[in-house]
Amino acid sequence: MRRIPSPIDGIIAERHLDPGEYLRDDGKIVTIVSLDPPRVDVFLPQAAYPEIHLGQLAEITPEGPGGAPASALVTAFDQTIDAASATFRVRLELPNPDRRIIAGTRCNARFQ
Repeated sequence: MRRIPSPIDGIIAERHLDPGEYLRDDGKIVTIVSLDPPRVDVFLPQAAYPEIHLGQLAEITPEGPGGAPASALVTAFDQTIDAASATFRVRLELPNPDRRIIAGTRCNARFQ
């Protein structure tokens, strides 16, 4: 009965409801994954905190065969340290116009 456009260009990673099912006010219909740019989250030890800043470049190398390095930009990072793991999260923006890097792929990161 309704058409709901996606706010981003991507693919459906998970369907939470089937056609005809009731959608609650706090419910989800689908989970959409952006392939360009993919969200890259890196968890670093607290000792690295003073070395990270917005706009910093990182080299991302996907694991597995054919994993060519690509440059990513720090767009955000946690303002607190997780006490249980002594780590913090860094969010990177990684251009992926040719969709060469598959969403969910494990990667290694090296910060400049």
